[in-house]
Amino acid sequence: QFPNRICETCFLEVVWQLQDNPACGGTSDEVKQIITVEPAPPAFSFFPADAHINTQQTLDPTVLGIAEGESPCKQEFDIFSVDSEPKAVEGECGKWTIERKWTITPYFSEQVCTGTYAESSSRVQTIYVTDETAPVF
Repeated sequence: QFPNRICETCFLEVVWQLQDNPACGGTSDEVKQIITVEPAPPAFSFFPADAHINTQQTLDPTVLGIAEGESPCKQEFDIFSVDSEPKAVEGECGKWTIERKWTITPYFSEQVCTGTYAESSSRVQTIYVTDETAPVF
């Protein structure tokens, strides 16, 4: 039986029983499987708003906002971001968008699931860039 608490790792033993013809009366029990239930993954606790900047301003996440997360089970996790290439806004001269994809990835210890990453989740912060600088000869 699995507990309702989200931070516990539980084990379930499955017992297989083989039985002869009831007249013979022979049975054999053997434990064949142990299932591990993973703790709940971390989630974003703060997510930066979309940003509007001009070409003279920085794309630095420390200025535009850094995503934060928390783990209900106090487990370790990574948060990282990857920026897309600038994409021109159709029909708008001097305007682009950049999508900053934030990903939160739990790291379950080797005891729980052999050091694998699992259940990552992602969100996108859109950065709108406008060229407000006049050309110079």
